[in-house]
Amino acid sequence: MDTLVNDAERAATLEQRLHDGYARIDAAIASAQDVERWEDFWERLLREYEAVCDRLGDPSRMREGGK
Repeated sequence: MDTLVNDAERAATLEQRLHDGYARIDAAIASAQDVERWEDFWERLLREYEAVCDRLGDPSRMREGGK
């Protein structure tokens, strides 16, 4: 597969993981759990998502916080 296709697939996967992670973090906060490590990991996923989207050159894929 070409790099553009790989990046597009990776961006879609990361976007879904960001959505899922955000929901899980919110649920954990609501039940008074410590989420610091989860938030750190979520932020690393966000940076990876941003880098992939930068390579794609598609600013419309860059949504604040992966929401």
